Amino acid sequence: MKNKITLFMLSFIFSVALYAQDQRETKLIKFDATEKHSLQEAKQLLKTKLKLSSDDDLIKTKTESDQLGFTHENYQQYFKGIKVEFGTYKVHAKNGAIQSMNGELFAVGKLKTRPSLSPNSALNKAVSHVGAKSYVWENKDQARALDYQKPKGELVIFPKIEGITNSARLAYKFDIFSHDPIYRADVYVDATNGEVIFENLKIHHIDVDANGASLYNGTVNFKADNSFGTYRLRQSANGIQTYDLNNGTNYANATDITSSSTTFNHQTGVQAHWGAEKTHQYYFQKHGRNSYDGSGAVIKSYVSYKRNYVNAFWDGQRMTYGDGDGVNYGPLVSLDIVGHEITHGVTDYAANLVYSYQSGALNESFSDIFGESIENFASGSNDWLMGDDIGIGGSGAFRSMSNPNAYGDPDTYLGTNWYSGTGDNGGVHYNSGVQNKWFYILTAGESGTNDLNNSYTVTGIGIVNAAKIAYRNLTLYLSSNSNYADARTGAIQAAVDIYGSGSPEEIATTNAWYAVGVGDEYVQTCALPKPTGLLISNVVDNGYTVTWDSVPDAVSYNVSLNGNSITESGTSYTATGLIPGTLYNVQVAANCNVG
Repeated sequence: MKNKITLFMLSFIFSVALYAQDQRETKLIKFDATEKHSLQEAKQLLKTKLKLSSDDDLIKTKTESDQLGFTHENYQQYFKGIKVEFGTYKVHAKNGAIQSMNGELFAVGKLKTRPSLSPNSALNKAVSHVGAKSYVWENKDQARALDYQKPKGELVIFPKIEGITNSARLAYKFDIFSHDPIYRADVYVDATNGEVIFENLKIHHIDVDANGASLYNGTVNFKADNSFGTYRLRQSANGIQTYDLNNGTNYANATDITSSSTTFNHQTGVQAHWGAEKTHQYYFQKHGRNSYDGSGAVIKSYVSYKRNYVNAFWDGQRMTYGDGDGVNYGPLVSLDIVGHEITHGVTDYAANLVYSYQSGALNESFSDIFGESIENFASGSNDWLMGDDIGIGGSGAFRSMSNPNAYGDPDTYLGTNWYSGTGDNGGVHYNSGVQNKWFYILTAGESGTNDLNNSYTVTGIGIVNAAKIAYRNLTLYLSSNSNYADARTGAIQAAVDIYGSGSPEEIATTNAWYAVGVGDEYVQTCALPKPTGLLISNVVDNGYTVTWDSVPDAVSYNVSLNGNSITESGTSYTATGLIPGTLYNVQVAANCNVG
């Protein structure tokens, strides 16, 4: 009896990379060519896709376009007319068609929206919690100089956030600013019982006892202004201003740094001023961003804060630098530190990453990433050490991006040195090492084995291209409570936006995240056509020959007989040893060169 052979033709086989690092569903929603939506449908599409309740609303807060032809719209979540803190979503469109949406919205539930506590009572709770000796609003001159006033309190809904609160709560939000000790944060007070829920720190400082050493990059060139014959460290074009606090703490008493000629002798002021200028130039020339807020805000720097003050910080409006202790540390105005701190301002206005746990670690890491990128931009090279110039005697670094373990930081997600405690706001400085290492590997390339025993090989794409991906991720694809899984998803999407799907940059971005333990390595998918011309011949009791037409760019073919597969390099296969009277299904698939 002749064998019965059924012809069955299978298209190419492909795999899809998974983007979720944890059990949370990714917050990036993508649309393919078959699902077309116009930008005018964005709000309703968000409500439908995210299954918002009738009490929820979305208010568009910003629309902007980028150099790649994308239009981006930002939406803020409201519940019964009250803003839901950190509840934002972004819609990304090209040629009027929505490409993707990402962000984070929160289920509020049946929360009562009438406060039991007055704003003044809540402010007293916040002030008592902070416990400062003096507050900026108590000094009218200083408050005016800082463009700050006593907070009145904004009624918001503080959502359920892991590690902070177990349910949504009605709260007052206060911008609390003190100068003894120096402190600034958004303080959230429960509007029902007066409990302080959370402090979102605005002053992001370096995690070392001192910052800044030996000051200089040699003789530097920069712009100043001429005021009635006196030169000052100010710029009208770029809005960069540098002042001297003369070891005081009152910003109202700060003085201009001046010179009678175009040569300045104030070394600390020159270093800070030049660093701010280079930071502004970097963001404008490399990313099209005008100052930290993207709208040309003045970058104010204040040097010589207090005496023996070994720190530097961004307070939400300006930079402040201490002079160090003069023994172990010099002034904290090295180029990478200046770039690091001003980048906190960029992050505030871009993703507004909460300064806590993984979102806080990303916040710190982006400042390190762009601190090194700015150092490379200004000097032509960088050493992957943060703050290495600040220590008197030649050793001042507080983090290494190429080898985070050398300074006690992790280079693998949940790996060696990963910090899981509550100190350091949940390890914002320690755990920044994971994305720092990702950026180093993406830039320089590396082969190795991580703490999860996963072997990896990544071809570097250079610091300029790597920074483009990091910047697009920070400014478009991350939101307030983004974690490492979100950072991976956003970075890959940014690489696809800039360089294309399947590009070497997308592959390197994906594999660099795999190298630091976040997500799977890149799996190549291919779009080969189906094999055609499938023909069975030479059929005998125990065998047959199958042939097919060649598929362009295929490197091999899988021939499957009732689930048993063999690989052929040519376009024919002869089967033997078959059992008479048995039904056989033949499948032929074309294979890509990878995957």
